[in-house]
Amino acid sequence: MNNNRDRTTYMIKEDQNDEYKIQTTDPIVNELLNKNQKYNRVLASMTSELWVYLVNYPNLKEAIRELAAITNEDVFETEDINVFVSFTNSRILLNDEAENRKFEKSSKGE
Repeated sequence: MNNNRDRTTYMIKEDQNDEYKIQTTDPIVNELLNKNQKYNRVLASMTSELWVYLVNYPNLKEAIRELAAITNEDVFETEDINVFVSFTNSRILLNDEAENRKFEKSSKGE
């Protein structure tokens, strides 16, 4: 794993249904998720950069693919069951338009 990454996005599969929880400390990931109606924000911390969203994916493979597209980074499985993580660097400025197009494309399954 990259040590120069200072932001973390976790994805947790909830029980036996198709629901996933995405928890991030990355403001760029938060913006991307917040712009897409598919993601339901259920928590926004008032004292720190922490956001939590709920989303349904048809299967785990699709969930991991979308998390990689959202963060534009690799996704790793943690030691915990059904918990995945992606590390990002908040100091890297992303081209919002290009990232949004990439994210929208992956959301449509293209």
